[in-house]
Amino acid sequence: MTRRKFIPILLITLSVVLSQAVGSYAISWSSNLKSSLKKAKSQKKPVMVDFYTNWCSWCEKMDRETFSDQKVNRLARKFICVKINGDRDKDAVEKYGIKGYPTVLFFAANGKLVRRIGGYVEPVKFAKAMQNVLASAKPVPVKKSVRGRKGVLPLRTKPKPPVTEKEKDKEKPLFKLSGIIYQPDKLKAIVNDEIVSVGDKIDGAEVLKITVNSVRLYYKRREIVIKMEE
Repeated sequence: MTRRKFIPILLITLSVVLSQAVGSYAISWSSNLKSSLKKAKSQKKPVMVDFYTNWCSWCEKMDRETFSDQKVNRLARKFICVKINGDRDKDAVEKYGIKGYPTVLFFAANGKLVRRIGGYVEPVKFAKAMQNVLASAKPVPVKKSVRGRKGVLPLRTKPKPPVTEKEKDKEKPLFKLSGIIYQPDKLKAIVNDEIVSVGDKIDGAEVLKITVNSVRLYYKRREIVIKMEE
């Protein structure tokens, strides 16, 4: 009985240990900086690059304590993460001026170097640095409204000047045809509330022609046609 119970308990214990080990090193590292920078541009994500060496004890401490921290792990998912062995990639070391290990570089999504951290940094401070990089990478929102006590209110715009009486008169039609009077010999029209015939003048305009639904006028050296309102 004891032996049968011991086996499942042992398996459960091992599974918990393994899950904790995997969870503590959840950062997905790449070793190719060039391709990672291209990937960052397409995905619009910043890049975190850790320069290290196999003989660097502070690098091991950084892996063991900082990069295994849960909060650092969670923040790292918002970056494209790269590890570069300084002894193997001398070109990258020279290009970015790496003088000691560990050195962590942060790049914006466009490939611009935005921050450099040299030496060992404890998890809390390193997570704060990651948050600052992420905050600086966010686009500044365009303010389209302001928040008042009862919700969101539109931004105030410059009020339009009031329409003057002169402008109102320009918007009004000069002539209005309100009716046609049928007579045996000729047609008459009611223009601006007055009965007119061909040849008459009304408000400075001469009546040229009257039809069953329109009147042609000559006004200020040009002809205009007014029609019955529907």
